[in-house]
Amino acid sequence: MPCVSIEKETIITTPEGVREMSHRILKASTDILTINYESLEGELLPKLQEFQRENNSNSNSSTNGDMSFENELGLRLFLDVVNFCYQDPYSGREYIYTDKTGQPIRRTYGLTTAMKESGINWGDISEVSKLAPENWAKTIQLDKNDGFYLGEERGKRIKGFATQLLDRGFYNVSEYIYFYQHDSAKILSDFAQNGFFNDDFLKRAQLAVRDLDTTLKKRFNEQLFGTEKLTVMADYRLPQLMYNFGTIILSNSLREKLENKKIIMSGSREELALRAATITVGEELSKLMNITEADVDLLLWMLAVKMGKSNELFIPHMLVPTDKY
Repeated sequence: MPCVSIEKETIITTPEGVREMSHRILKASTDILTINYESLEGELLPKLQEFQRENNSNSNSSTNGDMSFENELGLRLFLDVVNFCYQDPYSGREYIYTDKTGQPIRRTYGLTTAMKESGINWGDISEVSKLAPENWAKTIQLDKNDGFYLGEERGKRIKGFATQLLDRGFYNVSEYIYFYQHDSAKILSDFAQNGFFNDDFLKRAQLAVRDLDTTLKKRFNEQLFGTEKLTVMADYRLPQLMYNFGTIILSNSLREKLENKKIIMSGSREELALRAATITVGEELSKLMNITEADVDLLLWMLAVKMGKSNELFIPHMLVPTDKY
């Protein structure tokens, strides 16, 4: 049986490293899935182009302008440290936050709102480094009697990352960005190596770079340099969209696991193949649409969310016990 390994001795720190790894994984995973380029160009591409025309492709999950610039920068960074939007793989329960008006908000938007309404100044790294477990649980409304996968652990990661930044002499995120001269490659490399964004596909690390860049552009008329080199951010939403369009052709075994909502283990050949295919499909869509892979990622994610809400994605997304996305 073909297999693939990732060289753990060498930490992947660049988008190009992610692409090269993905190509290797795909070559060794033809018994698990294949990419149907005819479907990519004939079905997924037209749908994505139509969606792009109907929507503002520059919209994203950035918070409203009623926060201070530094607070929003910090919120975006620490949100991406944990990216706590996942469906619990064991209970099937989704993360839901009830906002101050009593409105239940799911997944990513729920966590963003929870952090925004917390009263924590995310722009003050010293304040974030003092985050206590009980305050984190209260902030995101964790129920200890109905535990959520890695709920408490992700609060510890935020505190740990803030403490590391403080120990390195950074008191706010602007100082961190200026230290790295607004260079997205340097920031991404630091994220990849600091121990709080661990993932060979650099999903959360690249998302953090993109979100910082977007906030800088919207709030301060600045930007990070080199973000056009980012890949799509391989998670669980994007491959679901792709295999529902027939762009990713699944083996019978993998399709059966997905349809029956069986857990796919983190680091398994199936998970790696799905994420690798997402990277490669994103590359191709970027070339065909003449936009960056990061922009393709945003369109794919927004389309997947929309189609998921309207029950148009008949094959479920993968359930993986992971903290990588």
